[in-house]
Parts: sequence; C-alpha cells; structure tokens
Amino acid sequence: MSGRPVARWAGPRPAWRPWIPVGWVGLSLVDAQYETTSYLCDLLWGPESWQGAAAWLKEQQPEGDEVDVLDRLFLIQHHENRVYLPRSADVAAGLNEDERHGTWFLIRADYPADVIGHTRQLAEGQSSCAPEGPCGQCAAHTVGIGNWQEMIDLAAASGLSINPRRPPDTRVPSIKELASIQRDHPAQHRGRGSELAVDSPRSDRVLRHRRPPGHLPAQDSP
Repeated sequence: MSGRPVARWAGPRPAWRPWIPVGWVGLSLVDAQYETTSYLCDLLWGPESWQGAAAWLKEQQPEGDEVDVLDRLFLIQHHENRVYLPRSADVAAGLNEDERHGTWFLIRADYPADVIGHTRQLAEGQSSCAPEGPCGQCAAHTVGIGNWQEMIDLAAASGLSINPRRPPDTRVPSIKELASIQRDHPAQHRGRGSELAVDSPRSDRVLRHRRPPGHLPAQDSP
C-alpha cells in the first residue's frame, strides 16, 4: 500500500536531538491500526499520493486541538500464545469476526508501552501483576478480562463512546526499513536538519500535532 496518510499526534513535541529530526520521536511509531505512540495520533486522510495530501491540507487547513492523554482505555488481544499491540476501542470494535479470537484485556493506562508489559505478564499466568484493579507492579489498571464482546461492552459501560472503524493498514516504517530504502534508492532520500522525506510506500507522512491541555509547545531548534 503506497501513499502518505495525514495524521495528527496528540502530545508535546519531543526535545531536539542532533541525530533525530524534530518531531520524529513518537511519530516514528505511528500505526493506523494500533496504539503505538505515547500520545494519541489520528489518521485524518490517506493513504494517497503526495499531491493528494498537499491538496487536502490546502483545502482543509486542519487546526491543532487539545486532548486528555492520561488514564486512557486500551483493548489488547491474547491469542495462540501471541499478545498483540494495543488497540483503541473504536478500532477493536471494527474488527471482523475472524479477528476477534482469544482473550481480550481492557486496560487503563497512560501509555501503550505500559499496557503491553502488563498484559504480557498476565498472559504468562505466573506474574505478580494484578489481574484485577490497579497493579502494584506497574503503571496499569486491569478493568476487565474476557472475550471480545464482553470487553467491548465493558468499555462502553465505562463511559467510552465507541464508533467502530477500520483504518487502512498503514504505518511509518521502522528505522531498519528506512535504512534499506536509503541504501536501495539513495536518489530518493533527502534528509537535512529537522526535515526528512523518503519517497517510498508507507513512509512519508504529513502529521498534525495535538497537545495535552496546558502544554506549551517546545521551540524548534535551528
């Protein structure tokens, strides 16, 4: 699947590092089907061509906004000895029937990484992580464990407004994939200062940052 989706990131802009372009930390983990970034990131448009993305931005002129990023609810699936990445309730609710197998966990946490570590411990069955309520070993809270329908219902009962959706299978490539692209297509790779562009499928992204209430965005480094 090729193209450049337009997405938005709900979070503070990362501190600049000489070896990382401004805005790359966090955004480098964007995956439309899973919750992989520290702060919320929504796919607004695409994937399509760069020209289509530019036209969409010019016409829509999306503005920044503010969201709460703490105590989020995640749904995470354990099936056939595999723990999947966390999903939002909307994406989980939009799964086809043959994608709903296994045991599902409804976890409250601030970050997806906390959900993954906590659920892996519970899936092993020999962990000190709490299978119910706040965990004393990590920064996660187990709201419920059950099948897909039970956890969707529990998420709705917890106050979430669930709108099922199926985002496209698109993500930002890994550093290893980027290195491979740069090696195989050096003329298509451009990187300087705080800018990075890679003309390759599933790579370039036009992103809109969102921030928690009260957050003052950091200044760009020269």
